Amino acid sequence: MKNILVYLIIGISINYGLGAAPVNSGVPILNRNSFGARQISLGDTFTGIADDINTLSVNPAGIGFFSGKRISLMYMRYTEDFVFGYAAAGVPINKGFSSVGIEFGYFSMNEFDSYNSVGENSGNSITAGDIMLGISYGDKILRYFNIDKDLSAGATVKFIKSEIAEDKINTFGADVGLLYKTTIFSFWKKRVNNFSAGISVQNIGIVYMPIKYRIGFGYNIYNDKNNSILLGADVIFYNSDNVESSIGIEYTLLKIVSIRAGYKPLGIDTGKLTTGIGVSYNVSGYVLLANYGNILMSDLGNIHTFSISVEL
Repeated sequence: MKNILVYLIIGISINYGLGAAPVNSGVPILNRNSFGARQISLGDTFTGIADDINTLSVNPAGIGFFSGKRISLMYMRYTEDFVFGYAAAGVPINKGFSSVGIEFGYFSMNEFDSYNSVGENSGNSITAGDIMLGISYGDKILRYFNIDKDLSAGATVKFIKSEIAEDKINTFGADVGLLYKTTIFSFWKKRVNNFSAGISVQNIGIVYMPIKYRIGFGYNIYNDKNNSILLGADVIFYNSDNVESSIGIEYTLLKIVSIRAGYKPLGIDTGKLTTGIGVSYNVSGYVLLANYGNILMSDLGNIHTFSISVEL
């Protein structure tokens, strides 16, 4: 039990360090508010944007809009001791209307000293780590009622295994979400869905984790053949009474290079500012994407994240 208490402390420490809200949580893999370098560079602002496969880590409803297969891999190193990895893939069942997805995440930690119940070093070293596996489904639910509205609902069922020394936690949980797309204040002739709003509830039924209630929007304020500008904002409410907010902006040139930034004005004390860049290349019908995200830390240095993705 004392090892679990140590892991709770580790979870809280990583939560602060990675720019997540300060909640009482002991499963570090679930402390991240999003996975994917693009999401991280936007300040984890993705509940209402939800337009790539890494939406599985934020709002599973996003995959209901997918018309092609997608896969993504992410790597993040936090100091020399903590490493996060994430992989996600999605396949349409009915193109543009419903999709299934799968995600896998891991957290690993180097050996660290073990302490007894009175705070004395036991002289032993222990290791810790998490594994998360989730299966998701997203669907434009209003189509069953012959209503032509772009509303998608999604759900994820996930298994989490968390270990520290001889102590282990195996548990199941769920995420659910909604995503709605429409057009508002369009500044270009071609009518497209330039506004999206989403809500999601995460970590339902998971031991040692607070439930996250997320709400957010994405607004593509400008889009032509050469330039596009995307804005987003998120608010996360925890059942532990903590609140976190974030805003993000993405500028894309020639549909090839994207420059991103995010800011978290509420809920954290460090890691408030994020930046990133992405490159997209279309070859033989495949879209290859490489993304980089950076969490700017005042005292601990920067946290670098890399993602590669393929859209078919």
